[in-house]
Amino acid sequence: MELKFIWIQDYKNIKNIGFNFNHSIEEEFQFVNGEIIINSKSNNTPKKFFKDNISGVTAVVGKNGSGKTNLTEFLNFNLAHVTNGGLAVYFANYKGIVIIGKFIFYQESIKIENKETLEKLGYEMLDYKHAPLDKQGGRKWAIMSENAYVYYSPSFEFRYINMRDNLMNISTSYLAFNDANLSTRYYNIPDYPSYSNTKITDTLTAHYINEMIREADFILNHDSKKYIDVTPTELIVSVDSLEENRLLQTEYISSEETDEKKINKGTLWSELSDLENQVWNYWYSELQHFKIADSDEEQLYDYYLIPVNNQKDFFRRLFLINLFKILVTTGTEFNHGFFRNSIYENENPSNVIEKKIKEIDEKLIQFIEKCSWEENKQRVRKSSYFDKNELGHFELIRNATLNTNNDKEKNTFVELLNLCNEITESRIHFHYKFTSNYSSGQKSLLNFYSRFYWVKNQISANENQVSHYNKKKQLIIFIDEGETALHPEWQRVFFNKATIFLSELFEDRKIQLILTTHSPFVLSDIPKDNVIFLNRDGNGNCMISTVEIKNNTFGANIHDLLANNFFLNDGLIGDFAKKKIAITLNWLKIKANELNSSKNRTNLQFKIDPNIEILNFGTKQEEFNYHKQIIDLIGEPLVKDKLMTMFLEYVGNDSDKLKYELEKAKAKVIELEKRIKP
Repeated sequence: MELKFIWIQDYKNIKNIGFNFNHSIEEEFQFVNGEIIINSKSNNTPKKFFKDNISGVTAVVGKNGSGKTNLTEFLNFNLAHVTNGGLAVYFANYKGIVIIGKFIFYQESIKIENKETLEKLGYEMLDYKHAPLDKQGGRKWAIMSENAYVYYSPSFEFRYINMRDNLMNISTSYLAFNDANLSTRYYNIPDYPSYSNTKITDTLTAHYINEMIREADFILNHDSKKYIDVTPTELIVSVDSLEENRLLQTEYISSEETDEKKINKGTLWSELSDLENQVWNYWYSELQHFKIADSDEEQLYDYYLIPVNNQKDFFRRLFLINLFKILVTTGTEFNHGFFRNSIYENENPSNVIEKKIKEIDEKLIQFIEKCSWEENKQRVRKSSYFDKNELGHFELIRNATLNTNNDKEKNTFVELLNLCNEITESRIHFHYKFTSNYSSGQKSLLNFYSRFYWVKNQISANENQVSHYNKKKQLIIFIDEGETALHPEWQRVFFNKATIFLSELFEDRKIQLILTTHSPFVLSDIPKDNVIFLNRDGNGNCMISTVEIKNNTFGANIHDLLANNFFLNDGLIGDFAKKKIAITLNWLKIKANELNSSKNRTNLQFKIDPNIEILNFGTKQEEFNYHKQIIDLIGEPLVKDKLMTMFLEYVGNDSDKLKYELEKAKAKVIELEKRIKP
C-alpha cells in the first residue's frame, strides 16, 4: 500500500502541517476544520514516467533547518513499527493523521467530522492511542506488514533511527553503531563465563568488515561498471580471527556438567583446540626456516619469505578448522577424530554433513589453486612471545588473493561462499573484500548500491526462511540526501541511475520513493508536481512553500534552480569572493566620488556602504595594483567588465583605457572566428 498523506500536529519544528505524497491514484488531501478533504489531483506527470514498478516519487527540498530530515525521521518512527504479529512502539503519543492505501489512521483525540463521507468513498477509519495500529489487530497486521520500509542516508551523525522488523535502516549512522549486532559472528556468544582471553569485536571493526562484504557481494553479483566507472577485480579472502568472529571462541563446559550433548560439544572443542595448536606449533616451527636477514632501522619487525606451497597448505587448514568451530558452535555433532581425518587423511564421508564438508573442501582446493600466490617479503612486528590469536603471524597465512576478471575464477569463489553459507546458516568463518583505488565519490556510490542489494537479500531470506514473515509487496524507500559527497557530474546522473537500479533490483515489488535533496541536479530530474518545497517561518518552524518556485523544475537549468532561494540566498558566487569584490567596488565608488567632487559633479555621487572594510596600503600604487588584480581575477565576464570600466574611468589613464579596449576587441574577434568555423 502506498503512503498518500500525513498530517502532523506537533513534532520538533513541524506543527499542524499536512504533506501529500505522490502515488498511483490521482487524489490529494487536506485536513481543515476537522474534516479530511479529498480533491482530484491535477498531475501533469505522465503515467509510468519513472519506471513501471515505481508507483510514486516525492522529492522534499528546502533550506537548511526547514524540516526535511525531521519529516523523514518522523515517517520512519511512525510507519515502520508494524511487525508480523506485533507492534514495536518507539515513538509514543504521536498526534496526527496517516493515510496509507484505503486506511485512515488518526490519533483518538483528533475529531474527524466527516467520517461517514470518507467511509462512503471506501476509506476505513482507524483510531489509535500512541502510534498507528496500536489498537488494531487481525487482518490489519497482515495487510500493513506487507509494506517494507528502507531508510538510506550516507551522512554520519549521532541521530539515527532504530531498526524495526519492516524497517531496513541502511544509513551510515545506524550501520556504524549496529553492524556488530546485525551478524551472529559478533554477538551470538554461548552463555558461559568470560575468560581473560575473550576477544570482543569493536563496533568500528564490525562495520568495516560488514561494509566490505556488502560491497563485495554487490560487485560479485552485478555488473558494477554499469553504475560506477570501474570494477575492481582483486578479491582478498581472509580467515577470521577471534577478534573478528566471536563464534570461534571456545565454549566453556563445566566439569560438573551432566548434559551429554554439552559434554560431547566440550570434547569436540578440545579436539579442535588440540588440532589447531598442532597446526600452529608446526607452522611456527616452520616459520623459523623462512625468516630472512633483513631489518628496518629501528629493528621493530621480522621479515619472512614463505614458499607458495606452505601458504596454500596453511590457508586450507586454518579455513577448515574455523569451519569446524562454527559448526560445533551451532550444534552440529561429529564423530571423534573426524576433524583430523578431514584435514590429513581425506577420508570418505559417511553422512550428509560429512558429504557437505567434503564438497566444501574440494571447492576450497579449487579456489586455492586459482588464487594468485606469490613468495613476497612480508614483515611481522617483533614479539617476545608467540600468540596464535594475535593478528601478526596470523596475517602471514590467512589471506588468499583471487583475480575475478575471469568468470570461472569468480564463480569458484561464489560457489565456495554459497556452500559455506548453506552449511553454517550464513554464519561464515571468513570475510572478503575487493581492493580498489576508488575515490570517495565512487565509494559513496558503491555503498548506495551494495546496501540496497543487501536489503534485497535480507528481505528474500526472511520470506524464504521465516514462516510468519509476509511477502513484502510494497517498498517505501526513503533516501535522505543520497547525493551527498558526490561530484557534480555524478549528482547529475544520480537520480536516473538510482531509479534504474532500484526498479531492476526490486522488479517483483512496487516501489514508492521519497527523497530529500540539496542538489539542483537531482531536482532538475523531477517534475514540480512531485516536489514538496519546505521553508521556515519567522519562528523557525516548518512551512510548505507554494510561491518561490514558479517555473517547472523538470529539465530546468541548474543555474536557475540555484538562483532560487531554496538553494542560495545571496547569488551564485562564493561568500569569500563576494566580499573581496564588494571591497573593490566600494573603493571604486570612493574614487569616483572624489573625482566627481573635484569636477563639481555632485549629482553623480555613489552611495558608500559604511559596513564594508576599507583597506590601507603603504602607497597609492600598491592600492592601485591590489584592486586591479582583484578585477583581473574575476571569472564572471559581466561583473569583470563593469568593474574594469569603472576602474578605467575613475582611476586609470588614457593608455590603460586604450589597452583594455584593444583586448576586448581581440577577444570579440576570436569569439566570432570560432562561430564561423565549419
